[in-house]
Amino acid sequence: MNHVIIYTKPSLVVFFDHVWKEIENIIFDHVRKEIENIIFDHVRKEIENIIFDHVRKEIENIIFDHVRKEIENIIFDHVRKEIENIIFDHVRKEIENIIFDHVRKEIENIIFDHVRKEIENIIFDHVRKEIENIIFDHVRKEIENIIFDHVRKEIENIIFDHVRKEIENIIFDHVRKEIENIIFDHVRKEIENIMYDAKRLPKHRNVEEDVARKYFQQLVSAVEFCHSRGVSHRDLKPENLLLDENGDLKVSDFGLSALPEHHWSDGMLHTQCGTPAYVALEILRKKGYDGAKADIWSCGVVLFVFLAGYLPFLDENVMRTYTKVFKAEYEFPPWISGEARLLIKKVLVVDPEKRISFQEIMRDPWFQKGSNFPRPIRVPNSIESDQNRKDDRNGNLGRSRSGNITTSTTKYSSSSPPFFNAFEFISSMSSGFDLSNMFEDKRKSGSMFTSKCSASAIMVKLRVVAERLNFRVVCEKEFKVKLQGKKEGRKGKLAVSAELFQVATEVEVVKFSKLAGDTLEYTKFCEEDVRPALKDIVWTWQGEENECELKNVENLDCH
Repeated sequence: MNHVIIYTKPSLVVFFDHVWKEIENIIFDHVRKEIENIIFDHVRKEIENIIFDHVRKEIENIIFDHVRKEIENIIFDHVRKEIENIIFDHVRKEIENIIFDHVRKEIENIIFDHVRKEIENIIFDHVRKEIENIIFDHVRKEIENIIFDHVRKEIENIIFDHVRKEIENIIFDHVRKEIENIIFDHVRKEIENIMYDAKRLPKHRNVEEDVARKYFQQLVSAVEFCHSRGVSHRDLKPENLLLDENGDLKVSDFGLSALPEHHWSDGMLHTQCGTPAYVALEILRKKGYDGAKADIWSCGVVLFVFLAGYLPFLDENVMRTYTKVFKAEYEFPPWISGEARLLIKKVLVVDPEKRISFQEIMRDPWFQKGSNFPRPIRVPNSIESDQNRKDDRNGNLGRSRSGNITTSTTKYSSSSPPFFNAFEFISSMSSGFDLSNMFEDKRKSGSMFTSKCSASAIMVKLRVVAERLNFRVVCEKEFKVKLQGKKEGRKGKLAVSAELFQVATEVEVVKFSKLAGDTLEYTKFCEEDVRPALKDIVWTWQGEENECELKNVENLDCH
């Protein structure tokens, strides 16, 4: 049956809506699917691209790192091995070269030393044998001659010392006793005569000025003579001054006197001694003093006593006396003349360095008055005037034709020096015959020595030493020389002579003597100048003991 559809307006709308919706649904589904397909493909592709790029990069990074490391390991191992091979080869070659050179040199040195020693031994043995064969006879003869001469000299020295000692032992006791008896008897008689005839000066009583001047002149002359011998009295006072039968003053009582060996290492005396009223103030200070300066002070006090009749520093209290001495406080009586006062003031000076000396005292106008003044002995400044007066048998030997003294070197002849008597030599050189030890604690130094050098060598040495010690040769004979110092001393220029004698074969004696000048200066000259200067030619000095001691002659550079 056919239905007729009657469309009405509302029905049509519904229909169209329905159709529209169906169409929309169909279209929407289709479009959606298409869109979804399109979008999905696009998104998938995008996602695939994104994921693929990321994954690729990650894979690349992982693979690259792995591959890089592998490549680095492979390359590093290869390069390291290559470098090791190159370096090892180079170092091995260098080490081989160094070791080879070192070993080669060591081997060369060892072989060279060994070969050199072998060659030296062979050559040395051969040469030694040849030399022994050639010169053995000659050397043997020379050694025999040398040993024979040396042994002969040693035997002569031993025999000479033995004989000298035997002679001393045999005759010493007899000679000593005889000399002692003679000397002591003579001295005792002289002392008894002197003490019997002498009388002491009046104690603390003034005398006339002329008489006081005479006593003071004699006192100064006597004390100055002692000082020239190195002796300081140290106890000068009127009680120790005597007068002989002619009224001349004599100095006595040397019990407190000081000798040169009493000085300390500082050259001063340190013993406090003397009479308080006459002692010098430097003695009381306990700091050392000059004995000669102290004696000058005491002479000044004695002169004051001679003129005033009393002591200048006398006081009832000893301490006040010493105070006056330290300050040199004293007063002159009115009867003492002005010149005497002036001299006393110059003597009694507190400072010993500013105190007047004996030479200045002797030049003082008051001191020089009077004809009885014992003038000091005038010592010539030169010994040229009498250089040939004694023992001169050869006319003007030592002078030129014009009369001037010649100092040229003397040509010594081949003759020997004068012979010295054996007994005189032994008695001079032996300490046993020196009688000074009977009167003195210390024996005086000798001025004679023996030498084993030749006479010409000794004379040349004396000239050299003279020039070194600032002495000039004023006269020179064959075996005697006279020397004179260039400086002024206490008694003019010191002049000495040195004479050469022969006592045995190759044994010479040199004897020094003082010709002019001061005795103390001569003693110092011998001790401090001559001895050290001649030590290389001296065998022994006078008075020295040389028992069991023989000096080696070969050490003396004089032949």
